[in-house]
Amino acid sequence: MPSEVMHAGKTQKEREVSLRNFRFGEPPILFATSVAGRGLDVKGVSLVVNYDAPDDGEDYVHRIGRTGRAGQKGTAIALLSVIKDGHAMEYIEQVMVKTGIHVPAELSKHLNLRRARNGRPS
Repeated sequence: MPSEVMHAGKTQKEREVSLRNFRFGEPPILFATSVAGRGLDVKGVSLVVNYDAPDDGEDYVHRIGRTGRAGQKGTAIALLSVIKDGHAMEYIEQVMVKTGIHVPAELSKHLNLRRARNGRPS
């Protein structure tokens, strides 16, 4: 399936062309780094996959917010590593709890183990 790419290694003009094409649905897939995390208003985004967890909760909210424009709903998926993304798991859980989204049992399990290792209550 055709796709577009946006990252810091592309010129601003190349990024603008990728974004324009994606906005019009040709192609329907955009692979992007954090350069697409903020300030882009694209309607109709139904899925955001975070391959690398953002550095903080605010960036996470901005990334997943790509799916919630103008009252629309979508899906956000975060691919997390138990070894390196413990901090990300914390803020993702906080966002889920704050917004009333069910926290998956697997995420809770890993967070409880992490908290126990760090001497914090779960």
